[in-house]
Amino acid sequence: MSANKQSKQWTALQEQLAQTIKALDALESEFQDVPTLFEGSDFPEQTACAVKMENLFIAATHETATSLSFLRQEMDDLANFIAFRKQHCLFSSSALLEIIDDELSTRDRQRLWHEYDPQASFSAFTQYIDRLKKAWRELFGNRTYQSINTAANRS
Repeated sequence: MSANKQSKQWTALQEQLAQTIKALDALESEFQDVPTLFEGSDFPEQTACAVKMENLFIAATHETATSLSFLRQEMDDLANFIAFRKQHCLFSSSALLEIIDDELSTRDRQRLWHEYDPQASFSAFTQYIDRLKKAWRELFGNRTYQSINTAANRS
């Protein structure tokens, strides 16, 4: 699948998930009184049945929307992580952990430069590291590489 087609499908999926979450929220608001339709005392177990109906209604609307929202965020994080790793595949995961999660000394930068891109000038390599860190922050805010990498590789 081409990158462009993949991107279009991903965007369409994200939009559809957002619309589904919004629809579930609207459903919860619009029909919030439905469980009360089952309240009463026409038979001994009716109150218990009405409570169960209310719990099912909440599960079908609010809890489903909340779960879907969390899953959507995880999917978004994973897609961003994959794109980031593809863009910065020069570096191993352990190097990215060091670059993103630690403050690099000049000595650390020199070591990484010699290890990963000795053909580039040190200045160009340092600028690349700075752009890499900026790109990470734009995607993941102040979350660590370790936390995102762990989530991405969890079964």
